[in-house]
Amino acid sequence: MTINELKECIQNLINDDYQVSVHLEMISANNGLRAYNALIRNEVQDSAGIYIWENDDNNEILYIGMSGKITQQGILVNHSVKNRLQASRGIDLETGRDILTNKYIKNLMFEENCNILNIHIIHLHDGQMPSYAEAVLINAFYQRNGLLPKYNNAF
Repeated sequence: MTINELKECIQNLINDDYQVSVHLEMISANNGLRAYNALIRNEVQDSAGIYIWENDDNNEILYIGMSGKITQQGILVNHSVKNRLQASRGIDLETGRDILTNKYIKNLMFEENCNILNIHIIHLHDGQMPSYAEAVLINAFYQRNGLLPKYNNAF
């Protein structure tokens, strides 16, 4: 399934979409984790939405995620895509420390032999639920492939 096919599934929900590319040369350099964070801070809008990780080398969709949740009172809360792309991805079982997204992506790029990771960012029209859009995309991927994107552990 291509990125364009995924976007077509939620076309009526999309307010804005764009791409940020992470190069292996940059993220693996001595200051690469800081450079990644600077890239995200400078290029990603500070609002909720969907993000999709795609290996530029083979166009494989590796992950579909979202930021922002709707409370019972109808209020959009939690952090933006910008914050989510810099947040913790979980705890390292060996060290007990958070694994931040920059390190997670660096490791993913080495594991996948990925020279460029495209992060497709989709911001939705006001009043649209990021979790709904994420569910539509993951379901479309699942219906086409019979499995989730490689780095989506469960849904």
